[in-house]
Amino acid sequence: MKDYHAILYAFQQSLYFSTFITVLITYYLIKNKKRFHHHLQSSKFVLEDRLFPNKTIQKAKKKLARRVRGLVVGRSSIHKIGSQIKRDSGNIMQSNVYERTGLFEDDFEEIFEMVKDDIVQPRYVRSKPSNSHKATPTSLSPRMRLLLVLHWLHDYPKYKLLKQIYHISKAQISREIHHILPILYHRLDFIHWPTKWEKHPFEGVSGIIDCTSHFRNRVHPRQADFYRGDKRRHFITAQNVVDFNGVFLNCVFGNGHNNDMNMFKYTHMDEFLAERDIKLLADQGYRHHRIVRPDYDCSQSWNAKQADLRSLGEVSQGMVKMWNFAADRVRENPEIQDLGLNVCYQLTNYVLQKYPIR
Repeated sequence: MKDYHAILYAFQQSLYFSTFITVLITYYLIKNKKRFHHHLQSSKFVLEDRLFPNKTIQKAKKKLARRVRGLVVGRSSIHKIGSQIKRDSGNIMQSNVYERTGLFEDDFEEIFEMVKDDIVQPRYVRSKPSNSHKATPTSLSPRMRLLLVLHWLHDYPKYKLLKQIYHISKAQISREIHHILPILYHRLDFIHWPTKWEKHPFEGVSGIIDCTSHFRNRVHPRQADFYRGDKRRHFITAQNVVDFNGVFLNCVFGNGHNNDMNMFKYTHMDEFLAERDIKLLADQGYRHHRIVRPDYDCSQSWNAKQADLRSLGEVSQGMVKMWNFAADRVRENPEIQDLGLNVCYQLTNYVLQKYPIR
């Protein structure tokens, strides 16, 4: 009889213990399941509402959850879907081209026609182990790739934002920029010297010359080449020659430590002006007998007229800085900044030639 009571007591205790363990495990599973689904919903993933007994599936799911969009996880496999559906299939009209690039849709199409033969070609990248080039696939259509690069130049957002908009990885965004930016630099040719110089009635001048600054992060080594003490910033300086319609005739880039007069000498503008017997308007930063600059010995009306004509150059340079890549502090290396600035100036001149200021 005593043995019976002992067995019954032991069974009762084991039942209490197993019930407690069952409740504890159930609470743990429910808590983890809620936390897991909250993480997936915040990452915009679509998953089957079930538990995953396979530990391999769980590890793969957690690893991919931080970098892959649009997952459907099954009991035996993980399928990547939705990425191609969410991306634009190539109908550029589904995107607001003007809002992203500052260009009208017909202007965008015209620029695309200029560069499409190079963009549709396979994109080659250098392979580090063998130092050879290999073709890499891309998931965006040619128009969307061009839109991506022009959007980057116009708004200059972080790669993280572009990743959310175009649903591609940061690495692919970087590859697209490094691939298409040189193509735009090579194909766009809207800035060139005129074949015939026209002289304005005011002092017989033929244009405006001025310099502007495009700031950047500090570089290493040789950071002093891009630094100027009066501005206390690192930048690339651009010397621009503009006609009286606001159209760029020439654009030359130099290191930021050069002031306006140094750029004038560096580009041999004195010889250029003498050969063509022309004069240019400029501010007080220039000193040359073929430069018409403000003169306080002259009348107030003369200086007002000089400033009024010279303001066209300021307006044109301001239109370039409507591209945030030219206005913001650039994070990329100086070589990429030089390519990007060239493209910004070319595209601005394309707009100015179609829609002159005056």
